[in-house]
Amino acid sequence: MTRILCLLSLCVIAACGDEGAYPALVPLQEITGAATTVTVTPETAQGVEDRAAALRTRADGLRGPVLAPADRARLRP
Repeated sequence: MTRILCLLSLCVIAACGDEGAYPALVPLQEITGAATTVTVTPETAQGVEDRAAALRTRADGLRGPVLAPADRARLRP
């Protein structure tokens, strides 16, 4: 049964490979030229620091328990 599932999965993956078009190739100068025009200002740095602080605060909020104590007690046998 496992071999059949593996074979079927490989067939599905092989069938999906030809549907999408390859992305267009872009000269490297176009990519690197756009990257050099960006400048970092003190306001940019402050914005990044503010965003990082907000993300840390959000992460701290996600570290708490997922279930309320009443729900946890109800789910225990």
